[in-house]
Order: sequence, then structure tokens, then C-alpha cells
Amino acid sequence: MNQRRREFPQARRGNFSRRRAAASAPIPVAMPTPHITRYVVDGFARPAPDGVGVDEALAYADSAADRMALFFYPAPGPETIREFSQAWQLHPLLVEDLLHANQRPVVDAYVPVRNGLATDREQIERQVFGGDPAVAERIYRLSQEAIDVSHATSSMVKVLSALRAGFGKYDIPDELRAYLQDVADHLTRIASQVSELREALTQILTVNGTLVAQRQNEDMKKISGWAAILFAPTLIAAVYGMNFDVMPELHWLVGYPMAVALMVAFAGLLYWIFKRSKWM
Repeated sequence: MNQRRREFPQARRGNFSRRRAAASAPIPVAMPTPHITRYVVDGFARPAPDGVGVDEALAYADSAADRMALFFYPAPGPETIREFSQAWQLHPLLVEDLLHANQRPVVDAYVPVRNGLATDREQIERQVFGGDPAVAERIYRLSQEAIDVSHATSSMVKVLSALRAGFGKYDIPDELRAYLQDVADHLTRIASQVSELREALTQILTVNGTLVAQRQNEDMKKISGWAAILFAPTLIAAVYGMNFDVMPELHWLVGYPMAVALMVAFAGLLYWIFKRSKWM
């Protein structure tokens, strides 16, 4: 933690009125969390005296320009947060965020999320070209996950932009600027990859719709072809099934075999035509 007392600049005013009551609520009393304090003099760290408090360590850091106090909190509890929030005069909104941690991951935590989304995309592509009928729902679900990640990264971009804007105002050291620039580069890369993933999912969804329409067209061709093949014998049987006395071939000895042969020949001719046209 920084050794100087600085007030946290007012930010995120939009939700301040709603969250102020929760932020100003009394913090439950608990035993202070064990922590490690180190005194740094001219770049060399040494253990602080036993039982030294935050105020005493800050007073030591303020006593000379080459002095610094480092505080290491493995898992700070409410009482510990209350102690150093009073010492640094932290903004109530920042205190609330500290009390309710794990609200948003650090930038590197987006990397496994991005890798998982990329793996799902590859699996979806195989499903699409494999003709899986359930792939459309999975595409929509993965698109929603990509949108959630995009919203998270866009918010972090704004935060990093605000931090970088304060470099000159607060005289941030060059080393810290380099670290923050590295974080910004990682975030920009991830945001770009997530955007590409969303575009790829849109294209996959379009391809899936095209393939579904193509398969439906092929099915309709087969259905239409078989309907035409069955229609020919039905038409011939319907004509000869009419109850009229004066009809040709009714009293022929070979009338019935000829009608059946005509049905089979007509159906076979249609099947050959459709097969040659790749409808069957």
C-alpha cells in the first residue's frame, strides 16, 4: 500500500445516493487481521517493531523523504479495513468495495475466460458442419457470454484510461506507469479478441442458417421426387378405377398386367430422372 495519506477522488457518482447508506453503515467489530509491516529506508526493508499500528507506521514514513512503510494484508477483515480506511481517509465508496471484494477480476483473469470461449467456438464450428440441430442454442448462449466479457473489458478500459489520465497530475513514477501500460496492453488485446469472437459467432450463426436451409432444400427435393413417383401409379390406378362400362382395355386379357407394368415403368423413369438431377 502507499505510505502517504491521500483522499480517494470522488467517482462513480451515479450510484452514490443509492450506496451511501450501505457505505456509511457501521462496520462490524472484529479482531484485527494479522498483517506484516515493513519499514523501508533508502530502498532497504527491515521488520517494523512488534505491535506497531498503521498510524505509527505512517508517521514513520512521513518523517523523512527516504522512508516508506509497507503493509501486507493476506486477508483483511472488517476491523482491519476500518483501521486503514481511517488512516488513509478513504472514500466511503472505496471502503464499501473493499468490504465486498471479488466484484470484478484483474485483467489477467480474463485470459482463461477468453481461452474457454475460443474452445467453445471451435466445438461449435464442428457441430455446425456436423449437422447438430442443437447448435443454434449453444451459439446464442456463447454469444451472451461473449457480450458479458465485452461489457466487463469495456468497463476496465474506462478505469485504466482514468488512471492513465492522472499520471501527470499525481506524478506517478515511470516504473508504475510501465506496469499500468502493460496491463492496458493486455486488456486491449483481450478486448480485441473478444470482439473478433463475437463477429465470428455472428458469421457461424449465419453459416448455420445457410446450412440448415440447404439441408431443408435437399429434403424437400427428395420429398417432392418421391411424391411425383408415387403420383404416377396413383393417377393410372385412379383412371382405371372409374366405374364406367365403356372404357378401353377393360376387357383385355393383358389389361391388368399392362397397367401394372405401365405404373412401374413410369415410376422407374421418374426415379431415373430425379436421380440424374441429384434430387434423390
